[in-house]
Amino acid sequence: MARGLVLGVGINDLPRFHNCPFYSRWKGILRRCFGDRDDRHYEGCQVAEQWLRFSAFKAWMEQQPWLGNHLDKDILSPDTMIYQPET
Repeated sequence: MARGLVLGVGINDLPRFHNCPFYSRWKGILRRCFGDRDDRHYEGCQVAEQWLRFSAFKAWMEQQPWLGNHLDKDILSPDTMIYQPET
């Protein structure tokens, strides 16, 4: 995984490392919001500005009980269209 821009909006600002579970989840939410219009894309979906930097997302994930769980913007706020720490 290279440092730099991801899907035109996300900033991978950390050095290379392999098999990072946080990176795959981060790229997944970027793909759902900013990727090609396919079955994984959610129309109107957004990502909180602070999560556009991988380092911020990773720092948040490290504080969560993430193992065995999924990122889901709708669990706490069913009508929200934004991936953010609060949702």
